[in-house]
Amino acid sequence: MLTKRTHILFDEDTAFMLAALAREKATSVGNLVRHAIKKTYTDVRHTHRSKRQKAVRALLDLQKKFLGRFEGMDYRALIEDGRKY
Repeated sequence: MLTKRTHILFDEDTAFMLAALAREKATSVGNLVRHAIKKTYTDVRHTHRSKRQKAVRALLDLQKKFLGRFEGMDYRALIEDGRKY
């Protein structure tokens, strides 16, 4: 359901081309614009999401790698020792 409205100004050539394309595809100019925006910018958001997911996986891999080294560590003693400085 469409809930937000915006106004976009096109030059005459672009407006004519979009209107002709919309008629050809039996849709509206608004639908063409919405589709173009989704196609163009969804990929960008997906790329950023993919990079974040890779970073999280790398951090989790590091955590697994080093977790065994810290098992049994007395964190209270470590904190108290750090407070001395």
